[in-house]
Amino acid sequence: MRKEIARLVAHIKKRLGEEEAGTGVVGVSSYLRRFGALVGLGKAEEAAALEAARRLEEGALGVPHNADSLAAAVVFLVLERAGSVTSVKDVAAATGLSQMTIYAVCRKLRPHHDRLFG
Repeated sequence: MRKEIARLVAHIKKRLGEEEAGTGVVGVSSYLRRFGALVGLGKAEEAAALEAARRLEEGALGVPHNADSLAAAVVFLVLERAGSVTSVKDVAAATGLSQMTIYAVCRKLRPHHDRLFG
């Protein structure tokens, strides 16, 4: 079964070309756009969040988490920074992630706050 899937993936990449087939990896910024729309980020808040996402995607901070949990944590930190955060519970409900996951990732991101949003 796995061999068949690998053959199909190779065939698709060959057929479409490596560039068009993509890597299949969804980045932090993709999740962030969706999550930002779900929680109602403003334009300035979304711009700050996308800049933080770009810095996270570069890998300079070395925070190893899934893209969706990083995006949810960045959304929470941006809302907190703007003073318009209601609770982690609201962000968790909008994103479908657990509150504990968002808390854990926020704890890891807080020491890098200046590099994320500076």
